[in-house]
Amino acid sequence: MLSEIASLGGSNVVLRFHDPDFSIEEQKKAIEAGIQPQILEKTELGSSQIKQAYFGLTLTLGTRKETIPVSFYAEEIEYQILTTLRKMIRGPTDSGIGILSIPGTLSTTGPEIGKDTIGIFINQILKEEYGTLPEVHLEEDIQDSLHTLLWIGGGTLSEIAFYKLDQFLMRGGNLILLFKSMDFRLEPPNRKKGIGTNSIGAGIAKPTPRIEEQNRIFESYGFRVNTDLVLDPNRSLPIGPLMEVEPGVIGRNAYPPWILAGHSQEMLNEVSPFTKPLKNLLLPWVSSLTLFPDRQPNVRMEPILSSSEEAEVRSSIVALGEKQIFATPIRSGNKKIILGAVLEGSFQSAFASVPTIFKKSNSFLKQTPEGKSSRILVIGSPYLVSDLLAYPETRKIYQESNIPFLLNALDISGGDTDLIQIRGKKSAFLRLNPFSDAEKKYSVF
Repeated sequence: MLSEIASLGGSNVVLRFHDPDFSIEEQKKAIEAGIQPQILEKTELGSSQIKQAYFGLTLTLGTRKETIPVSFYAEEIEYQILTTLRKMIRGPTDSGIGILSIPGTLSTTGPEIGKDTIGIFINQILKEEYGTLPEVHLEEDIQDSLHTLLWIGGGTLSEIAFYKLDQFLMRGGNLILLFKSMDFRLEPPNRKKGIGTNSIGAGIAKPTPRIEEQNRIFESYGFRVNTDLVLDPNRSLPIGPLMEVEPGVIGRNAYPPWILAGHSQEMLNEVSPFTKPLKNLLLPWVSSLTLFPDRQPNVRMEPILSSSEEAEVRSSIVALGEKQIFATPIRSGNKKIILGAVLEGSFQSAFASVPTIFKKSNSFLKQTPEGKSSRILVIGSPYLVSDLLAYPETRKIYQESNIPFLLNALDISGGDTDLIQIRGKKSAFLRLNPFSDAEKKYSVF
């Protein structure tokens, strides 16, 4: 694998193998580089042998050096090398990505592990991929170096923030929006042991404060996130307690608000680069979208995620406890419901002119300039990368589908597609640190 990767670089790549078993000096060099020995044990016929082995790599680019301490699995090596080289080439502040921070966005800090926190994704995954990303406060100027804003959660923009975001889009910026239009609290008896240890307790979802005000802003760009939740009983994830689901059959009941969108059910767009590499995507507590093509005639609006035709939309006040959901029979709407979409093209500004709160000297763009394209990716759920999904019951799909989906979306927004196919091969490289005792102690829903 290493020789194959090196051959692609021709004379620009020099591959050297060092065997720490060869000498004490080589072992010392490996340890100084940050490559710690791994202990291997072989047991047979009542005897055992213990051996130290080194599985690390050191990359040198000009005067810069980076170490990959452990690179054992073949499917990891290509990804590890490319991501490390990308960070070395870009530098620590060149990602072009900013995390939007306004009242209502999900918390990016720990140690809370719950539905409204994304600390694992921000502080483990994104930091490893792109370095530390800046928080963006729209009351201030947006850095010219940023090409993509990531908005995860709810909130309502002030006039200043609205205008700053508008002009960012008019300059050809990208917005990735995982939006919360419904808010709720679930209170299960015991979350420390994971999601499926108890039935999900009763909860009531209601529209978030000032959601209609924010939807009027969204509608000016051609979409709205509706105040509802979509239930898809035949395409949802089993996360309830172990029980007799059929006579003589022990299993878990599916939880209809956690939709498992798959290619085989034609719920993922097979053409869009955002969803084409995926097999499945978990959409917890997702709201429907409405698109308004007439609001932005020069923008192509493409649904990329949808429900099955058996799904039902429940609006305004929605009971989320398992018993409460099934107390009212789920009625099929006999049509697919849009859950995610990409809007791309030349957007028209939501403003007729510069607001009076700004100086007249401020430059104003009425639309995306010719030769540039703006993009909004919107999904009606902020929970795709919620810390809640890192529990054992959902960790596999969180690592192998949801995280790669959002990383791919960020790369596509930056014009970088090198890693998309690699992520699709296997996500074993997306390893998460286990929860600490403190994180388990402060676990909240």
